This record gives sequence, C-alpha cells and structure tokens, in this order.
Amino acid sequence: MNLILFMTIMAAMMALPAPAQASTNSVYISITGAARTPGFSPDMLTIHINDTVTFVNTAYPAATYTIQADNGAFTSTSIAPGQQWTLTFPATGTYTFHEIGHPATMMGSILVVAASTPLAAALTSAQQEQAIQALKNQGQTSANGNIPTLLVIGIGLLGVLIVASVAILLKRRYKHQQTRNMGRKGKYSAR
Repeated sequence: MNLILFMTIMAAMMALPAPAQASTNSVYISITGAARTPGFSPDMLTIHINDTVTFVNTAYPAATYTIQADNGAFTSTSIAPGQQWTLTFPATGTYTFHEIGHPATMMGSILVVAASTPLAAALTSAQQEQAIQALKNQGQTSANGNIPTLLVIGIGLLGVLIVASVAILLKRRYKHQQTRNMGRKGKYSAR
C-alpha cells in the first residue's frame, strides 16, 4: 500500500510544470567535425530565451570551423581545435545552422522557447565543466598516436563480448553433448 502511495505521489510531482527560470543557462555543443555526420553533438537542442550556447571544437581529425545560421542571424569566428565560441539567443524561434565549408554534412538546429516553457533538467556548473573536459578529451588519441582512444576501448570491449559469447556457446554445446551421451548410455544399458 505504501509503495502505491509513494508511486502516486512521485507521478503527481513529475506531472507538475517546472517553475519558470529567472536566470539564464549555458549549454555546450561539441563540434565533432565533417567526418562525424551531422558534425555537432547534440545536433538538435532546445533552450530558453537569453540562454547561451557554447560551441566547443573537439573535432577529430582536428580542423578549424566556422558556424553560420541558415538565415544569416549569426556567424561565428573561426573556431580552432580546442577553442570555443559562445552566442546568446535573445529571441524565441528555430535557428538552423551549418558549418560554412561543409553545409551538407555539418548541420544542426536550436529551438529557443519562452522562459516559462519547462525543459529537461539542466546540468549544474560543475557538471557542465566536466562535460566540456570530456568533450575536449574526446578527440585524444591512443598511446601510439594513430587511433582514437574511444575506438581502442570500443574494439577491446567488442573483443571481450565475442570471447564471452563463444564461451557461452561452447558451454551450451558441451552440456548438450553430455545430455545426448547420457541418453545413449541409457539406451544401450537397457538392452
């Protein structure tokens, strides 16, 4: 009974609209580069009016990029590898954007809504700093300098998954073989 009451209260609390935010927030978009379509992460974002968006260049391979709104509302400076560029959105609306040298493969959109419109939970300043550091580290390479670290980790995890799957299949086959042999022994001993 207490569990049902608790779940009912939690559902009611989640259904309540979030209070309007008086302060502005900062959100980060990683520039992942032309090799990683759509070139931005996240490539679609919803923010409040007067929030700021910081584009952080974490592209691999490293390159300099310039971002422009499709309607010409903004154009960034050249953003070198490891650098960032910040923009505040003073009006509601949808801002689609692209990288000027790669408009077909590097694109995104930002939806700016009224401050009274509830959004998903925002990150704290400390979480945002951790996210920026993670984005900056994302493009680092492994010890041999040729393969991105995340790729090495992914390949290692895939190898572990394959070995574990083969071990499970062999174990099942061994048990099946034992069961089959037990059945045959029973048939022969009954004669």
